[in-house]
Amino acid sequence: MTSAPGQPLYDTDDQEASRFAAFDAAWAKQYIGKTLGFRYGATVVFLTDKGVQHRREFGRIKHDTVFVCHSMTKMVTTIACLQVRDRGLLSLDDPVSKHLPSFLAGRPLDDRTSPLPRTQAKSTITIRHCLNHTSGLSYYWMDPPTVRSPAEKGLESAAKIAGGQGTRMDFLSTSLALFEAGEHWQYASAHNIIAAIIEKVSGQSIEDFFQENIFKPLGMVDTTFVPSAAQRARMAKKMPVNTGVFKPYVGACMRAMMPRIIWFPIDDVLTKEQAKGDGGLKGTASDWARLNLMLLNGGELDGVRVLSEESVTEMSSSSVDGKLLEPPFSFQGGVADEASRGPVTKPSFRVDSATKCRGANIYPGQTMGLGVTVVQDPAKAELVPNARGYAGWEGIASTFFGYNPKAKVGVLVMGQQMFPSGAGVTRSFAYRDAINAAHEQFA
Repeated sequence: MTSAPGQPLYDTDDQEASRFAAFDAAWAKQYIGKTLGFRYGATVVFLTDKGVQHRREFGRIKHDTVFVCHSMTKMVTTIACLQVRDRGLLSLDDPVSKHLPSFLAGRPLDDRTSPLPRTQAKSTITIRHCLNHTSGLSYYWMDPPTVRSPAEKGLESAAKIAGGQGTRMDFLSTSLALFEAGEHWQYASAHNIIAAIIEKVSGQSIEDFFQENIFKPLGMVDTTFVPSAAQRARMAKKMPVNTGVFKPYVGACMRAMMPRIIWFPIDDVLTKEQAKGDGGLKGTASDWARLNLMLLNGGELDGVRVLSEESVTEMSSSSVDGKLLEPPFSFQGGVADEASRGPVTKPSFRVDSATKCRGANIYPGQTMGLGVTVVQDPAKAELVPNARGYAGWEGIASTFFGYNPKAKVGVLVMGQQMFPSGAGVTRSFAYRDAINAAHEQFA
């Protein structure tokens, strides 16, 4: 039971009694041990609001393997922000500058990738803009052509980053705004802003806040920015970037920050002081399953409430008036729609030129919640009809987290392999097949 890339793996009419045995065998044959799939293996977990329904480790992955989760951290930062909001310490519509006065509400616009002239932005970036990636800010590793020249403010921050001493705000100081806040959607590093605001209003470091308010209440015992020696011994071997095919992208988009981009892709060497809002957490599939179950149960797990039911609903609903994450709403910076291909998410590292490297901004059939994308048109996302409302996010080293608060179905796919060229698309197919199988069985 295999399929060509782009074709559904699982037959929705299959009535075999041993449904998951068939799925496991087919999914493993298609994706496990493959350079563009999961070379070293993966864990697949299917959940409902009642608990884990199916789990399987493939390849070298073990039940207690600790994964570097990269951008799945953004979901935790979002949950923490909503917790702070539920306590009345901020509003999602607060200007960022209300809590971080040194932050420029209107960042300079960059005419190298923006249709707008280089001028001061007129719009004010809010907390909501940061949570739903409509801030207009670029990303320190995806948009380095926007790093300011030596004559401009930001050189000192860029030097810190290049020397390994940067903070999360240094990363943001090197980036320009590409469009007015709220005008487009573009994957950005603005969850670092959210982390700084959480620290400001709570009086705690982001690591301590996460531990006290999310990880310990949920029993996520192996999730942290800085693993212990014992946890590090259980960390999955990370297959490195295929530099032969990835190097052209690095050359075009990271030239201002090479040879080191610091915490990316080496997110497994953070210190507590370097903890970020957009990446860096490590954890096991068991831990992240508990986070998934909390969301499936409306913010509560084992009698412990972590997030209000209203906040779970808001997080998992469109925050951009139902707009799909496709051009023109998804900002492309001149990259053609076909620059990336694949279902559910369309990560791509193709580069048209040194200033056009955002073919990754296409999530077919999906709108944006807060910290997660939300499936609005399952057919466009190549998902089964009852996957509508499915929300989730992924990390670039092959970790995927998704949950459907309406259908009460969740999926985790946890691997540990950086994306070489083309692998992001292949793994999107793998995520899609797991999502479809789970919804066919449980929704």
